[in-house]
Amino acid sequence: MSRWSILIVDDDEAICFSLKYALEKNGFEVVTIDNGLDGIRQIMEKDFDLVILDLNLGGMTGVDVLKSVNLENRNTKILIHSSYDKSFSLHKDAMRLGGHDSLPKPCSPKELLEKINSLLPTEA
Repeated sequence: MSRWSILIVDDDEAICFSLKYALEKNGFEVVTIDNGLDGIRQIMEKDFDLVILDLNLGGMTGVDVLKSVNLENRNTKILIHSSYDKSFSLHKDAMRLGGHDSLPKPCSPKELLEKINSLLPTEA
């Protein structure tokens, strides 16, 4: 059985660890990246099924990442995972540039899995 591949781009190590743990526990293949430039490289090199993207990456925003990659001919879904109160205008731009849905920080593993299941078909 193939598993869904997920890229997490977030500069918060604790967030990356907790998301990766919850997702791997539920059968997902997960790669974590802690900065926007490496996130861009990973997105360009591999076809992930889902990218969980923070908007405030320190030195670069999630919007910058979305502007730098061409997702037109890919099936990659983008889940914006950020604090709305800190980045409302970035959030609007990210959704306009290809974000499929969003999930506020912090969130529970249950909320995360429900959101992912709404974006990805039930079988890989």
